[in-house]
Amino acid sequence: TAIAGGGLQSLALDDKGNLYAFGLNRYGQTTPPPALSPVYLRTMPIAMNGTQAYGIDENGIVTDGVRGTTVAAEDAILSIAVGSRHVLAIGRSGGLNAWGDNSVGQLDWPGALGTVIQVVAGYSYSAALRADGSVVEWGSHTAPTGKLTAKPDDLPRIVTLFGASTHILGITESGTVVGWGNNASGQATPPEGLANVVSVAANARCSVALGSDGALTWWGDCHESFSRTIDLPGATAIALTDSTAIAIVNGSLRTWGGDMNGLSVVPEGDDFVALAAGDAAVLAVDEDGNVVTWGNNYYETITIPEMFGGAPAIVNDGLCCDCPPPGPITFT
Repeated sequence: TAIAGGGLQSLALDDKGNLYAFGLNRYGQTTPPPALSPVYLRTMPIAMNGTQAYGIDENGIVTDGVRGTTVAAEDAILSIAVGSRHVLAIGRSGGLNAWGDNSVGQLDWPGALGTVIQVVAGYSYSAALRADGSVVEWGSHTAPTGKLTAKPDDLPRIVTLFGASTHILGITESGTVVGWGNNASGQATPPEGLANVVSVAANARCSVALGSDGALTWWGDCHESFSRTIDLPGATAIALTDSTAIAIVNGSLRTWGGDMNGLSVVPEGDDFVALAAGDAAVLAVDEDGNVVTWGNNYYETITIPEMFGGAPAIVNDGLCCDCPPPGPITFT
């Protein structure tokens, strides 16, 4: 996604945020510090929250997973984030796009944001991570009276964000975790001593951090079936639904916890690179860009649109008010 050349060395950045350096290394100029890769560009080709799902194809076109319709944007889209009723997107030129519910200003970002490298969205808030590691928020967090934790005034430099329903987690450049927003169950207060964190995930009440050594640290109101798993060597990503934890371990998918929506039967494969989870369903992407979905498909949230290789859309001329929700089905 970006290249740069110096006198005797070159740099390249891919769409997963990995930095590559080559050429003369006499002064260490082609040996990037470990903390640089992959942190400064967080692209997500899939995004899910609640019962919304979106995907980006190789041309930067965003498709609504429910209706299978494309979303108009002024620029090819690089990265997206999905809230409960709104969506944020970063264009390849760095511009921000937003659509959906704006009842509390979720779409009204404040002035010039500068260079935005990641966006996250929750139930009624939006946030952007800028290239300098600062975080800008708009919209509104929701929390019981007295349970809202404000963003720290002395927030350290953030390298990646995670947006849960009503709270935010940020990984700092030193590998620690900070949190703010709804803290009614302690989900926004990471335990002290966290280090070398590479990924975080959360549902409405529970949060988890994945360390570079595969160690999982849980906090908040986490079901015992989640937190009994504390070590996952080889894990590179983790996601939580309301009832189930899902991780990518050595490229394969692993799940544990409850199984309310058939989420324990994961798609096979050993080359998965990204995850996104909603309330009761999951999206996963392999290294070739193929999307696999499974879980509850109420409202056809995870029916893959035709433009991504799914079946043609079914046109329904009427609304079914008494139809039972479909059972758990795996879509590929």
